[in-house]
Amino acid sequence: MKKVRVPKGRDPFVNARLVPLGNDPQGRERFWISSCNGVSGSIGAVVDEEGAFRLYRLSNPHIMYCYSAAPEDTQTLWLCVGLSQVARLDLKTGAYTLYPTGADPAFVCCGGRLDPATGKFFALGYLDRGGTDGTTAVSFDVKARKAVVHRDVAPDQF
Repeated sequence: MKKVRVPKGRDPFVNARLVPLGNDPQGRERFWISSCNGVSGSIGAVVDEEGAFRLYRLSNPHIMYCYSAAPEDTQTLWLCVGLSQVARLDLKTGAYTLYPTGADPAFVCCGGRLDPATGKFFALGYLDRGGTDGTTAVSFDVKARKAVVHRDVAPDQF
């Protein structure tokens, strides 16, 4: 078993599942994980199977939380930013662009999938403004850069 040094620092609040990104050109498997920070912006990381990593500071523009992620290809990652926005992150440059969805901010958990056949990024979250909103879904077309919001999808199911 290979041991990997853990960098010194505060323990982050990790709020996203480990997302497989495929293999790098040398054949090492890569993964994405992120943590939230409402003050300085979230931090994401690409980590390979041997422990090498690259950090992505999601602070300009400020991303307070990104609960879910899905790869479009080996260099592009889509992030759900509290359901009200999605972000397209270029893993090579670290640059990202935010796109509004038309949904209100919501707790999204780990949901988030990209369907390669349709080019739709899907996320599901729960809005709770007095018990009237229920579960809300966003389908974002990554090619057209447009979203469709489906409100009150399953009001009693979260």
